[in-house]
Amino acid sequence: MYSAIASVRLPLSVFTVDTTGRKVLESRRYSPYRDNIYARVKRPDSAGYWVSCGSIQEKCQPKDCDFVILIIHGGGYVSGHPVILLPGYLRMSEIFSEHGLKVGLFAIEYTYAPTCAFPTQAHQAQASYEYLIRDCGIDPAKIVVMGESAGGHLAVSLMVLLAKTRQTVIGAPRLCLPPACLILISPWVDMAQQPEPKSENDTDFLNQRLLNEWSRLVFPDEDSETTRTYRNLSQGPPNDLGFSWKQILPETCWISAGGDELFLPGIQSFVEHAQGAGVSVGFEVAPGEGHSWSAVEVMFKPGRLLSLPIESDLEKGVKILPGISLVASKIVERMATTTKTGAVSEV
Repeated sequence: MYSAIASVRLPLSVFTVDTTGRKVLESRRYSPYRDNIYARVKRPDSAGYWVSCGSIQEKCQPKDCDFVILIIHGGGYVSGHPVILLPGYLRMSEIFSEHGLKVGLFAIEYTYAPTCAFPTQAHQAQASYEYLIRDCGIDPAKIVVMGESAGGHLAVSLMVLLAKTRQTVIGAPRLCLPPACLILISPWVDMAQQPEPKSENDTDFLNQRLLNEWSRLVFPDEDSETTRTYRNLSQGPPNDLGFSWKQILPETCWISAGGDELFLPGIQSFVEHAQGAGVSVGFEVAPGEGHSWSAVEVMFKPGRLLSLPIESDLEKGVKILPGISLVASKIVERMATTTKTGAVSEV
């Protein structure tokens, strides 16, 4: 599966896509419900898409959902779009409905480097988070933040930014309370410059030379406080902020990685430090898989899912996209077991 991708040497979100989502919206599976899915919201400080809200078949108000997922896509901070994994997000919505849950999925947009360097993207993510709480009336304890690849780095950066806001704003308003759960898929938690290998990793499509170039675009000032704070999140809390991962991260987290992916050492380090601080972190490594394997299968194998009517045996959909189905099941588990208080240790 990865041989063709490896030869391209690009992350899964770089390829040119039709942002209208026409292929999905006109598919046999989702065309009957196109009025209920993939609706764009544009605000002065943020933008994103309601992939679905409630269920694909029946919309509801965001505040009436059992929980809402804020989705942050990948793409190395240089490209990408929520539409790239739209079939996978919709499949997740179906799985939530199978469990009798009304769930909203809101996929954010953010500005790419070099147009804007960090922390612009973190502030845009925070604005989207505040939109869910302030404008949609969603309790932070009913929000899941999910990030993939560079979006995983942005998701953790959002947690840091919220913690810094709680530290500086008297009374810790609801807008900066942590979400109930954090889901990370192959997160690029260590964006520091890395040595370029003499030969590329044939089991993963990531390219260290490109990663280093993109990192320099995102963090152009090597000595800035922003770079010291956010570039490498794989170890303890950045830049001696004065609080621990226990005070930064949500009550529960789940992280997935591929056993053969380039980011695995950094991800393992992040997990170890977070668990060492007392954070409940579930961590699963898929043997023999590369970077963002559950997302890659959505990119390259959506055809059969889109060709099936939604009323067909949903078990077939599980077999078609096992990776994204695993992610959905872990979200259900985590949200079922969390206390839903949204509380973290005092900062």
